[in-house]
Amino acid sequence: MGSAYLWSSGEVSQSIIVDSAGVYEVFYTDLNGCSASSAPYTVYETSDSVIVDGNSVICPGDSVLLTSFSQYPNPSNIYQWFYNGLPISNANQNSIYANQTGTYSLNITAGSCSVLSSDIQITEFDASISSNSLDSTLCPGGSLDLLSSPGDSFQWFLDGVLISGATNQIWTISDAGTYTVEIVDGVCTDISDAYVVDFIIPIITSSNGLSSFCSGSTIDLSSSPGDSYQWSLNGIDILNANGQTYTADQGGVYTVTLQIGTCATSSSDFTLTEIIPLITSGGGMNTICPGSTLDLTSSSADSYQWAMNGIDIPGATNQTYTANIEGSYTVTVSLGVCTNVTSLEFIITEITPTITGAGGASTLCPGSTLDLTCSPADSYQWSLNGVIIVGATNQIYNATQEGIY
Repeated sequence: MGSAYLWSSGEVSQSIIVDSAGVYEVFYTDLNGCSASSAPYTVYETSDSVIVDGNSVICPGDSVLLTSFSQYPNPSNIYQWFYNGLPISNANQNSIYANQTGTYSLNITAGSCSVLSSDIQITEFDASISSNSLDSTLCPGGSLDLLSSPGDSFQWFLDGVLISGATNQIWTISDAGTYTVEIVDGVCTDISDAYVVDFIIPIITSSNGLSSFCSGSTIDLSSSPGDSYQWSLNGIDILNANGQTYTADQGGVYTVTLQIGTCATSSSDFTLTEIIPLITSGGGMNTICPGSTLDLTSSSADSYQWAMNGIDIPGATNQTYTANIEGSYTVTVSLGVCTNVTSLEFIITEITPTITGAGGASTLCPGSTLDLTCSPADSYQWSLNGVIIVGATNQIYNATQEGIY
């Protein structure tokens, strides 16, 4: 048994208790003065220390090496890496490359000893856009501040086109569109996702999704939400039409002006058509010669009933009716859900020339004359007592004798 001991750690007892990993040796001397050194004895460590080889913020597409650090790693260590608290498949080495934003940790097991490292937060540099008001809508004529995530330099784009001079972290916009920003931060460069800004423009919809309604009925028009409303028809404000919904009873061009916060904005035109049959005539005429006819045609429908001077014409149930006398014509149709819809009046006049005397006179003083005037026409031929008057071909004829003209 040796008489004196000196451990490499400085202790002088025959046995020592160690609390740190390392290589230990002992030098001893016996009673006879003989001395010797022991072979090195390595105490291994199962450590929970993880180091990041570089910055914990990585550029898009890059990665960073995470490594378990121990000066004296235990050869029997079993490693398991975790990402956001879940084990990573096949990640059982003492190091791993982290390539996405998240929380990484390492569990090391050696025999009955198991240690879990502290969380390592890895952040991928990510360019992003927000607005100071957390809004993505723009009042026509107004402005909106867009805010980029931090960086060293900035370049803004609108619809993919570089905006000259737009190089600040905050960019004030007045145009709707798709905005992106390119940010340089250290060695990282990234372009944000698209940030779409829309104008606040009210939208008008109808209760049935249609833009037409039956004559004599109504249809509800609704505006997108706002704080207050004013409806207009053909550019003129409708009295007391101040609700989100307006019940329309006539065709025309409708708009609604909304107040949303401090923003006052008007909708696009919503054209509402009242279904009223339209009568057209052959050649666009509304006159007929005595003894002739004129074809009247209704706009398309499912069924028809023609009337003259308010009285139904028996058998006149086709889209086209051939009129042979003057009068006021209408057509009543059925079209889809619209039944018994009557057109506006179409008045046909029979062309019958009329003669008037100057001042309304029909008598002639002996030796005097009287101007007779025919209703307008393209050509004229006057007769007296059934006999053509030679050369009397003007609209006005100067009569010098009595008779039937």
